[in-house]
Amino acid sequence: MKAFKISVAIACGSLITCATLPAFASQTSGSTVQQTQPDIPVLPLEKLLIKAKDKHPGMRIINTYSETTQKGKPVEKIYYLMPDNTGAWIMTLDQTNGKILDDHPYKFPEKADVIPLEKILQDVKEKYHVKKIVRTRLEQEDGRKLRVIYYIDKLKQQRTMVVDEKTGAVLSDRARKLTPTG
Repeated sequence: MKAFKISVAIACGSLITCATLPAFASQTSGSTVQQTQPDIPVLPLEKLLIKAKDKHPGMRIINTYSETTQKGKPVEKIYYLMPDNTGAWIMTLDQTNGKILDDHPYKFPEKADVIPLEKILQDVKEKYHVKKIVRTRLEQEDGRKLRVIYYIDKLKQQRTMVVDEKTGAVLSDRARKLTPTG
């Protein structure tokens, strides 16, 4: 099954949280198609969205996708944000009659297997002569999650550090090679 992802920014006051929501597709014999039985009439997506908005008039829809339950019933999943910034929600509607089967907050997957970026940066600032963090980025090498940190040290030299996100160990710390301009 191919999985697609959508990045969503949720603003809560002054805090902006970025999260990734899954977009799913049903699968039949290797090809991605909507699994509905031809003899079961389904409501158009527009009518299902009207039923969803009747329950939550201020909802902002992020994503929708069709799916067939294990019992062979066609359903529509709707990811949405509430206007009061309480986070992302997911609603499941029966495609045959538009009845809301489920409506609950979406729980974002936890990254329990890695050290949070804030903790890594705090440790790096304490142990190394970091004057300013310029930027960071994620890399993956041989299945390892690595955090590359570009920073300026107390001697105003640009440096690059590679940290293992799982253990917090610094794998390398070297001065950046600058290319001459002009």
